[in-house]
Amino acid sequence: KMDGTLTTETILLQST
Repeated sequence: KMDGTLTTETILLQST
């Protein structure tokens, strides 16, 4: 599992 990718996606989703 790639935490880096998941973290980036989560931040982007929460930023919306």
